[in-house]
Amino acid sequence: MDERNRAERELDAKQPADSHPLLSMWLHPIDKYLRRRLAIFEYSQSSNCMFRIEIVQNTEDVLLVDGTRLRVGDRLIELHFWNEHVPVMPRNGATIAWARHISRCFAISMRELAAFLAGRHELDDIRGIHANMTGGAKRQTQQLVRIVQRYGFEWIPSPRRETIKQRAHRFGENILVSALIRTHNPRAAQEGTLTRGRIPLYLSRRTLERYYGNTAKPSANNSQNTKAPKPQIIPRSKAGF
Repeated sequence: MDERNRAERELDAKQPADSHPLLSMWLHPIDKYLRRRLAIFEYSQSSNCMFRIEIVQNTEDVLLVDGTRLRVGDRLIELHFWNEHVPVMPRNGATIAWARHISRCFAISMRELAAFLAGRHELDDIRGIHANMTGGAKRQTQQLVRIVQRYGFEWIPSPRRETIKQRAHRFGENILVSALIRTHNPRAAQEGTLTRGRIPLYLSRRTLERYYGNTAKPSANNSQNTKAPKPQIIPRSKAGF
């Protein structure tokens, strides 16, 4: 028990010793500007919530396993990592305690999202959640997909090929994402991140409520007074998750 408590205290450290304060000084205003421009906002005040969200327009016709059909033009919730809230990887690398902590924060984030949507009737038309997970090698991608499937997410590859413009946009996003990781969670940084593709993930609102809705009651950590900015709908491919 003492060993577990010690591990938890280490995981709760806000910043590792080898973070990059100078890089953070440059990235913070850029990240803040992009969040404001894209209307990305916090839906929970919990320190364990790992995500911010954006309301976007669906760009693919998608049929999910529970029968939910998401059509082009439908509004979706897009997940974005809340970098400051993502648990920092310990000095000795990924551990079982860290993985459990990540899993717990992920579940809390989903319960908070279910509670947020339940308290916002102007979002009743939203029937799905979308996220773009950064892909890697084939084996690693398959492992990541198996993990997120435990939380109800589905991997549905796009039938369309990326255009040159989309590839250039993705490369620019990879640069920003890599810099943010090295700033907030440097031990989680990996090689080859600049050329990685995207894994489009979908979660139906029905599945969200079934998995996390039983405990999804608005609380002090998820106030209905949370102000969601007016959605700025920009159809595009981006690294949200």
